[in-house]
Amino acid sequence: MAGTVSVPGIASGINTENIISQMVALEGRSLAKLQRRVATQEAQKALVTSIKSQISDLRSSANAFSFGSLFSTLSSTSSNTEIVGISATSSAPKGTHKLKVLQLASAHRIGSTGVESDSATPIATSFNPSSFGTAGSNFTAGLFSLSSTATNDRALTQLSGSTYNYGSKVLIEGNYAGTTNSEVVVKVTNGSADAGGLKVKVSTNGGTTFGNEITIGASADYVLGDIAGEMGTTGLKVKLSDLASGTLKKDDQFSFQVRAKASIDFKLGLTGERKRIEFDNTSTLKELAQQINADSTALGIRADILNDGSSTNPYRLVLTSLQDGKANEINVLNNDAILKLSGNNVEDPTADTSTYTGSLGTSGTYNAKLGNSKLVFEVITAGTVGGVGAAKYRVSFDGGLTFDDNSGAGYALDTTNDLAAFSNDPGFDLTLTNDGSSFSVGDRISIDVFKPEIQAATDAQININGLNIVKSSNKINDIFSGLTLDLKSADPTKTVTLTIAEKAGDIQSALSKFVESYNATIGTIQSQFKFDPTKDQSAPLLMGDSTLRQVQVSMQRYVSSRVGILGSDTLSSLGDLGISSDAKTGLLSLDTSKLSSAISSDPTAVRQVLSRFGDTIKGSNVNYVSSSSKTKAGTYEVKVTQARTRATASGLSNAVAT
Repeated sequence: MAGTVSVPGIASGINTENIISQMVALEGRSLAKLQRRVATQEAQKALVTSIKSQISDLRSSANAFSFGSLFSTLSSTSSNTEIVGISATSSAPKGTHKLKVLQLASAHRIGSTGVESDSATPIATSFNPSSFGTAGSNFTAGLFSLSSTATNDRALTQLSGSTYNYGSKVLIEGNYAGTTNSEVVVKVTNGSADAGGLKVKVSTNGGTTFGNEITIGASADYVLGDIAGEMGTTGLKVKLSDLASGTLKKDDQFSFQVRAKASIDFKLGLTGERKRIEFDNTSTLKELAQQINADSTALGIRADILNDGSSTNPYRLVLTSLQDGKANEINVLNNDAILKLSGNNVEDPTADTSTYTGSLGTSGTYNAKLGNSKLVFEVITAGTVGGVGAAKYRVSFDGGLTFDDNSGAGYALDTTNDLAAFSNDPGFDLTLTNDGSSFSVGDRISIDVFKPEIQAATDAQININGLNIVKSSNKINDIFSGLTLDLKSADPTKTVTLTIAEKAGDIQSALSKFVESYNATIGTIQSQFKFDPTKDQSAPLLMGDSTLRQVQVSMQRYVSSRVGILGSDTLSSLGDLGISSDAKTGLLSLDTSKLSSAISSDPTAVRQVLSRFGDTIKGSNVNYVSSSSKTKAGTYEVKVTQARTRATASGLSNAVAT
């Protein structure tokens, strides 16, 4: 019987295809299981990393409470910031203050008479080195100063009788040929009536150092001789006369200035040191201003050049004190420039006309009631000077903006015209003179009158809580500790309320961020312990993880426990600051009104609760300063074994000193 036989496999009679298929399927299931395990572990790792990041954010938000700056400033407000601004530090007194700004402080500003060009006109053409005459007193205002002290009983008893008159009995003779500007001080080291006769020492640097003692002769008139050894030059002598009365006492001093170069000497306030600006005879106004401004900080003044628009000599120097207040008023002691910086000045009159060819002049005094003004005389009726048909004019005291024409009749132009006689008398006692030439209608004569003080130095005056206070600056930081006032405008009719309180905003913001970070972290952790087999397809990745459970318990204990070292009689927990935990969700919430109340009632306790472990200082010799992340809780004893003039003790935060 013929047929075929099929033998699956390799002639073995075994179904190898089925076996191989089953083995391949089994291997696939094992690989899938392994892959699922790897995927689960990767997901767990990513979740742990995420929780770790959240915990790090929570730690950062908690560390913010260790920064002293969070508690170091106060909230300060002004009810009218256009009148006064305010800022406060932690040492400022809390509460409200009532303030009125009666007057602002202002910087002193003075100006000079003008010059034709700021870059070409020499400003010291008339200066010569110090030259002293041979008769009478040579001391003048600004160059002479006297400091007289008595150190023995005999001299003290003579102070009520005849004393030495320096103004008439000290004479400087000769010419100064030195190369520097100096202040010469003569100091009496042995009185004229003391045993051994009159002896003096001479200083050429304002009394900083003195030369050797010099013995004066024994005659009635004492001559200090040629003090070349002290001055470095010859030809200058000091003569002391009428010493027989013995009124020149030990430690008496007199001083005078000698100058080799032109200078402007000044001081700020009544007690400021003498400051000097030296310049050459060929120096210009622009060069002088640049020189002053290059050393402005040391000099305490700023220089500006003003062009007043005058047809003649329009360029003026303006000096401004860098600091406000009368204590910084510019007092000119010496001025060798042609720029007048003191006194009330009347500049030469000028004719703004092409028809008048005569000469003009002024005489008399200016009492500065017009301030800095340009006077303009405009001819309204042509004629000669004086007599029948004399020229008539109108006058302006504001540079030609308005005129007084005597109700249309004008004023007669006589040979001399007393300006004080005008109907709108400005108190100007000055006479205008001319040479008798005739005037035409429209001819103008201009005169600049100038008061050097452009802006007076004033002190700030305020009334705070009913007390009047005077300060030299509009920035005031020494009325209350930690409080700075910025005066901006004066209005005696307006009362400004200043309020200083604890700055709750920053603390509230920091606590809100902490609550937000805590809720994010605890929410993620608690989600890993929630599983309902009837609803959830799979358990959370970290279900039952003991480490995660410990983290959860620690966090909950952290926010619910009290700071033990603070005691029960004060704020000692986050709950006292308005933080509460939901019993079901475990999430925190912040009661901002309770927090604000706590900050207002006991700001120190709030800081102690929030700063790492709190701080308590017992004793009066040390103060808690700050904390850091390395601070460890505990009680530490601090002993001050030696105090400095200004002692401070710095400890780590969380420390308790006893």
